[in-house]
Amino acid sequence: MVELRTRRWNDPAEPGDGFRILVCRYRPRGVARARETWDAWWKELGPSPALHAAAYGKRGPPIDFAEYRRRFIAEMAVDPGRFYLKQHERRPRRSRSLENRRSRARSSW
Repeated sequence: MVELRTRRWNDPAEPGDGFRILVCRYRPRGVARARETWDAWWKELGPSPALHAAAYGKRGPPIDFAEYRRRFIAEMAVDPGRFYLKQHERRPRRSRSLENRRSRARSSW
């Protein structure tokens, strides 16, 4: 069994973090690639664009968390394969090593 932990996208990387996945529909704005604290971005694991828009009130009043939760669970039930993480599945990393990228980001803070 794989241990999963949740963190905020902007929490600094720590030893033992393992493979960090950003799970959100849209990549955070204003974050240079060199300052990313995650190893891969899997937007497919986040809510659909329509649900994201509803949460932020893009096409009407924003929905509350209870409604967001209900809809997100319904999305997962329709396409459960989208939310299944295989233990050894990894997306390719960029050419720079992760540690090199993280050390550069830390030195610029």
